[in-house]
Amino acid sequence: GWGILYFFTGGLCFIGTIVDIVKYRSIAFDANIKEAQRTYALVAGQTGGRY
Repeated sequence: GWGILYFFTGGLCFIGTIVDIVKYRSIAFDANIKEAQRTYALVAGQTGGRY
């Protein structure tokens, strides 16, 4: 959906790009939190939940 729209409109005439530049820290932080939770679940599952 949105990826195709951004691709064919140049990031909605670069408005999407500007928004991403402004919000990059929160976008990266949210992605890092999700990855940390997945990693924790993997480690906890392999060790019987002792971590």
